[in-house]
Parts: sequence; structure tokens; C-alpha cells
Amino acid sequence: MYTQLIKLNYKIFIMSGIFKRYDIRGVYPKEINEEIFYELGKAIGTFFGENKTIVVARDVRLSSESLKFNLVRGLVEVGTSVIDVDIVPTPTFHFLVSCFGADGGAIITASHNPPEYNGIKLCRDNLVPIGLGNGLEKIEEIFRTKKYSAPSRNGSVKQIENPYLPHLDFLLKRAPKISKTVRIVADLGNGSACEFFKNLIKGIKDVECILLNDEFDGNFSNRLPEPKEENIHELVDEVRNIKADFGIAFDGDSDRIVFVDDKGRILPGDWVLTIFAKYLLPNSENRKVVGEVTCTSMIRKIVNELGGEYVESSVGRRFIIERMREDDCFLGGEVSSHFYFKDTNYVDDSYYAFIKMLSIISNSDKKLSQMIDEIGFPLKTRFSLHAETEEEKNKIIEKIKSKFLKYPCDEKDGVKVFIDESTWFVARPSNTEPIVKFIAESNEERKLESIKKSILEILK
Repeated sequence: MYTQLIKLNYKIFIMSGIFKRYDIRGVYPKEINEEIFYELGKAIGTFFGENKTIVVARDVRLSSESLKFNLVRGLVEVGTSVIDVDIVPTPTFHFLVSCFGADGGAIITASHNPPEYNGIKLCRDNLVPIGLGNGLEKIEEIFRTKKYSAPSRNGSVKQIENPYLPHLDFLLKRAPKISKTVRIVADLGNGSACEFFKNLIKGIKDVECILLNDEFDGNFSNRLPEPKEENIHELVDEVRNIKADFGIAFDGDSDRIVFVDDKGRILPGDWVLTIFAKYLLPNSENRKVVGEVTCTSMIRKIVNELGGEYVESSVGRRFIIERMREDDCFLGGEVSSHFYFKDTNYVDDSYYAFIKMLSIISNSDKKLSQMIDEIGFPLKTRFSLHAETEEEKNKIIEKIKSKFLKYPCDEKDGVKVFIDESTWFVARPSNTEPIVKFIAESNEERKLESIKKSILEILK
């Protein structure tokens, strides 16, 4: 049925800017639509080559089903075969690409963006993310020039029933033996986490779980897909009300998992990564942990104290995965609450992160809030400056570097300046927004204020 021709009345916006650094994304139907996805299918299939097989999935957004239909239509017309797994979480999608031994995959999702957005995340075999500089620019060129493959025959489509079962089985086999009843609250965000997480939690004994926003809703009527403070206040309130051990919230495609401690505090991803390192590293044969340049310095301190090795990466999923594989790290993470594990083929898996946190909490006599407070995380401040073009972003970074020459610095991602042993700041261009981001950390509030004041004076 995917080879039948459907007449569509949408205009193709060739210069719509839908090709981003890490994915393809835009507003539906203004910037992306069914006809564009048909053309993208042909471009992506041409990029992979004839006689290749890729996994195709989607999230719950209202536009995702028709966009998937037309993406697959384009793929098979250029000779690409498709394993259609329909609605699955992004971590499950990645698991299935490996499970089926596919040549790559495409999942239709706009992740944490508002419901009017949609897009495509792509990966090669071995789950290597496809972004600009890693193949996406080639797909864009094929899309714009329409130099598509002309195969002797169309590709095939295989539709899989209950595709989440292999991933679910993988997780349940690694679920902890819980020594006490654990009470949690899970905000599924009406996204692709809903059905999968319900099945996961059913398979784990001695967990009392209250579910919030646990039905598919492509409009995301109850809260927006991004699990940030203003969107997950219901979760925070419920954790406090029932005195839960911890809470979790997923984004729209559930590749991110945000943790809330028993006091109702929303934990930054680097704090959670530090907890993982502290409690998982002692029992791991592999001693390497990777974080990105804006992660708290406490991770390095704790990993070193435990006899491990801390590896610092640029911000971004592609770079974390590359470092995970290059350095054979057993654990990785980002401030944005993506968590990576050697056990999951070095890619991020929010559900495996949940399993690991459940194991830590269920086998400890300490509350999560106590674990956080014992570490004593430094203070952080964040602000940003508008910069419309890459040239403007680079000028700001160069200006900062020139004014802080007397301090040690690292330039792997923007510039990281070390003021003293406990104080640093990072200035880096955003990969997804027209801004330069500034993140500073110190044990003293006055030092953070001084850094911000100095930077704003320099750039006035």
C-alpha cells in the first residue's frame, strides 16, 4: 500500500531550513508536510543505498502517522526495505535497529518541541547518529537536487506487531531485586512512554507507582512535551503529597528522563549522573565515565576518588556516543538528562536509567535527597545572549577568549575558562537556537555574579 500515489496539495519549501544540526525538524504543515516527507524518504533511501533495510518508527503527534506513511512511500520507491515498528519510544527504536541488524533507522518525532512541530531523527547501523558533518548534509544535498536512486525494483515493508517486547525483555532481565517497597510517581507526558512504561512497571515487583498523563495524546493537552520546571509541577506536587521515594518525567519521545527527589527537587542531569557514578562505579569492571563540558565538577571529583577516569566531551548526543565508544566508558550523561550506558550499546536509554536509579534507591538506607545533599553540589548560573548567525556566535566566543587569556581554558566546545579550583564558566554557541549560552559554576554566589557582570561588560 505504500507504493500507491497520493495527491497532496502542499507546497515543498526547499529553503525552509528544516535541516538542523542533529535532525530534520519544522512546524507542520507550514515547514514540513506529507509531500516533503515523501521526498525526504527518497533522499534518505538514496543516501543509504539500494537493497538496504532500515527501521522506521514514530511518536504520538497527530501528524506523525501520515508523515510516516509518506516517508516509507519514498523509501521503498528508491529500493529501501522498511521494518515498520510504528509507535515506540526512541530508546526502543534504537534497541530495535540493533536487534534487527538493520542498516539504520528513522524515527518521526520532534522530541521535546511543542505539538505543532515534527521531524526525523536518523541513525546508521551500530546506532551512529546522523547529523550535519556526519551524513545529514549529504541527505540535504540529495533532497535539494533530487538526484534519487532509480532501482530495478521497489523495497519491501514488514510491519512488526508488539515491537517493544525485545526491549522490554532486555530491561526486565536487568531489573533489580528490590529489598524494600519503593514508591514512585511517573509523569509519562502523554507521549510515547505511555504504553511501554506501563508494561515495564507491571513486570517489576515491590514498586508502588502513581502514573500521571499516561494516555497517548498527540495534542499534549495536559502538559507540553519538554519536562522542565513549569511543565512538571503536577509531578513535583504529587511526589511531595504521597512522600514518594522519587519521581520521573519523560519528554515527548521519552529519550530524556528527568528525576525528582523525595523533597520534590527537580534534579539536573549532571547531578543524576554524579549519583550514578558514585553508586554504580564501585561495582563496575569498567572505570570510565563521560560527561559534557557544562557538567558539574563534582563528577570528576567523585570518579577520581573512586579510582575511575572521567572523560569530558562536547555537548551533544553524537559527541557523547563517540566518546563512550572511543574510550569504552561504562556510563555517560548530559545536563539535559540523557543517560548513556555501555550495556545499551553506548547509546542513551531513559528506561535503563530508571532501572539503575530504582536499583540504587531500593538497596540503600538513604533517601535520594540525602545522597544529593551529601555530595554538596556547587552553585550554578546560566544566561544567554542573542546571536543570529554563526559568525556572530564565533565573534562572541573569540571576544571572551581574548579577555580571559590569563586563565587556563579548554576549547573543545566554545571556551571553558577555569577561574580557580572551584570556579569556571563555559561560553558555547547553541546548536539549536540563535544564542550563545553561558554556564558558570562556583561555591560562592559572589563569584558567579562577578563572572556574569564581567562578561556583560566585555560584550556591551
